[in-house]
Amino acid sequence: MTQARRPLFKVKMPKKLSYFNLNGLAEPIRYILHYTNQEFEDVRYDVYSWPDPKIKASLPYGQFPVYEEDGRVLTQSLAITKYVARGTDLVPTDPWDNAFIDSVVFSIMDYWKNVVPTVRE
Repeated sequence: MTQARRPLFKVKMPKKLSYFNLNGLAEPIRYILHYTNQEFEDVRYDVYSWPDPKIKASLPYGQFPVYEEDGRVLTQSLAITKYVARGTDLVPTDPWDNAFIDSVVFSIMDYWKNVVPTVRE
C-alpha cells in the first residue's frame, strides 16, 4: 500500500472549496485535496436552484468553483487545481514534465468544451 501524499507547507486558516452538488470542474480539486490529506470545507450548492442572485453576486466573476484560503479567494478550476497541487509531490520539478502535464490537462479541457454542450441538450 502506498503512503498518502502530504503538503509541504502549512496553512493558517481553514481552506474552503465551493461548487455545485455534483462532480464537474471541482472534482479534480477535491481529489487532490483528499489525496494529499489537506483539510478543507467542501461547500456544495444545489445546482437545481441556480442561479441564486444573492450567491452569484458574491462570487468573483459570478461563477464557481471558488477556493478560499487564508482570507484570499481564487477562481477558475485549472488555476485552483494547479495551486492545491503545488507544494506536494504531485507536481514534477522538471519544467518539461510540468509542461507535458499541462498539455494533457489542456487537451482534456478542449475535449470537454465539445462534450458538455452535447450532454446538456
